[in-house]
Amino acid sequence: MSQRPIAVLGIGCRFPGADDPEMFWQNILEGHRAIVPVPGERWSASAFDSAANGAPYCENVGASADLDCYDAAFFGIKDDEARGIDPQQGAVLEAAWHACESAGIVPDSLAGRNAGVFMGVSTRDFDRRVADAWSTLNAQSAMGSCGAVAANRLSYTFGLTGPSMSIDTACASSLTAVHQACRALHDGECDMAFAGGVQVILSPTNLVAFARDGILSKRGGCKPFSQDADGYIFGEGVGILLLKPLDQALRDGDRIRAIIRGSAVNHNGRSNGLSAPYGAALQQVMQSALERAGVAPQTVDYVEAHAVGTPIGDAIEMQAIRKVYGENRPSARPCRIGSVKPNIGHLEAASGVAALVKAMLAMEAHTYPASLDCLPQNAMLRFDPAAMQLCESNQPWPAADTPRRAAVSAFGFGGANAHVVIEQAPAPDAASDVAQDNTSGPWVLMISARGEAAFRQLRRRYAEQLTVEREAGAALDRLRDFCRASVLTRQHLPLRRALLVTGWADAVAQLDKACPAAAPQRRYRIGVSLASAMQSGPGAADLATALTQLGIRKLYLLADADAVNAAALAGYADRAGIPVGTYDEAAPPYLDCLIATISDGSQADVDLQWAPDRRASLVAGLVEQGFSLNLQGLRVLLGDSRRTLPLYPFERRRNHLLADAIAHREFPQH
Repeated sequence: MSQRPIAVLGIGCRFPGADDPEMFWQNILEGHRAIVPVPGERWSASAFDSAANGAPYCENVGASADLDCYDAAFFGIKDDEARGIDPQQGAVLEAAWHACESAGIVPDSLAGRNAGVFMGVSTRDFDRRVADAWSTLNAQSAMGSCGAVAANRLSYTFGLTGPSMSIDTACASSLTAVHQACRALHDGECDMAFAGGVQVILSPTNLVAFARDGILSKRGGCKPFSQDADGYIFGEGVGILLLKPLDQALRDGDRIRAIIRGSAVNHNGRSNGLSAPYGAALQQVMQSALERAGVAPQTVDYVEAHAVGTPIGDAIEMQAIRKVYGENRPSARPCRIGSVKPNIGHLEAASGVAALVKAMLAMEAHTYPASLDCLPQNAMLRFDPAAMQLCESNQPWPAADTPRRAAVSAFGFGGANAHVVIEQAPAPDAASDVAQDNTSGPWVLMISARGEAAFRQLRRRYAEQLTVEREAGAALDRLRDFCRASVLTRQHLPLRRALLVTGWADAVAQLDKACPAAAPQRRYRIGVSLASAMQSGPGAADLATALTQLGIRKLYLLADADAVNAAALAGYADRAGIPVGTYDEAAPPYLDCLIATISDGSQADVDLQWAPDRRASLVAGLVEQGFSLNLQGLRVLLGDSRRTLPLYPFERRRNHLLADAIAHREFPQH
């Protein structure tokens, strides 16, 4: 049975050494290894050394020092509650927000929508650490340490009403979550979905347990496919994809990063050991994914292997890949193979989505990325170089008679397997790349944040990106589209400033000194000249059109206005077909009051003197004042844009109680 193709609209991730997909890809291209000693903030090294009493231990992990930090206040989580929440839940919230921004979708626009959440979560380090901290336990901490709530909290925070589930198949968790999301979208159980996985290392328990059995590398690194491989090291990270059926994404004009053509999951059954890979089952899950994708294995150019650096396990997996993808291939089109584990370690529950993101970025860049430390090659792999090749260096990924395709595997240590087949995104409609109109400005450039530090950081990021594009000789339509996207594809947060810009230098100069406007009052005064109000003409019709597009249904007149002026404004509004109401300063309405007054343009109490060519100024003023504007109408008024912008800079802090109450408690003996 063929699977409904699923579009990947957005990617949100924090992987070792990278806070976003672009940095992750740059690290891969540059051969960067984000392998470091366990961050000192995770647990007391002296307490652990004393308790471990010489137990084997792998000191290196793939990590970012602040992955256990997140911006709780941004998501309305109070300090007392945040202390008892597993930081994995916070990492999921931030990555999902960034996935929306990557897709050009305002997160609040999803509230009430039948969108699902499928999250791979396996590690219970936080629960282990707080289980005996009796004085801190309550209902909030019970939910905060529950794996199921990693998905449920995202659904609650974003207001999503579709299926919401955390999935634990150990190292196959996140790829299984992607598969389950695709099935739910295929069946119509939801119309959009967040899917991915998370792992944050907060306890040395697994580092000791796996090292004791010789599973972890004594050299402190993963070397898949290599004769020198001696095990793997743990890593941590979070990755979330925003998914939607391809036909609906094309209909809605969404930006598409990649297509998931097919996916499958299975289990080894009774095999040669619960935790050992089983070649027959691996072949079967690969073949099932290909059948659901409806593509021939010979058209898949690249396989991102699960390979972690265990010599026998890698050899078993490679035999399955060779059997499925290596046979009957044209000599000019060998299948390339790689693994991201040397770059970031084995992220367990998040490993599958990290591999999937790498493969998607490789397709976007038309590049086979190098798989580090794969030489000298493990003799047990038995490669036929005409059919299969390790990616020993970065190489161009040329176009062929079929779209670029890749496959990704993830296998759990309990015998669960997952496999996904992906394809490059369709080429954008040429018409969408043509400059639409208004390439001379002014354009509204919107900056908004929840905190002042984030506001300053975001305006710096905007200025830096615009400077880079200007110096590269980009045309003005790139600036225009940047401005449009800042209004249309970003959440409008409490601290905001709407700038009117006309060129590159003007935009950067204004960004450099921009400060948040006064707190939004949802009131705005628009001036109309008496001559315009008294006569028929295009002005009233233009204003009516703009207000209708913006979703503003009423124009308010001042209760104490001069009778002549009030009559003129009422006639003006009537000719335009705009209902009117009375605005009384002593008892104002509370929502979105657009107040019209007679003005010659010199009055200080008028926010904008209306003219048909001042629509951008009107939008800027209403946005700054917090008006609830119709998003589709804004797209019509300003022109649409889904171009990418710098991601929101969260103000992260270490919220969980491990940072104070029990971070330095004594560990039980192992």
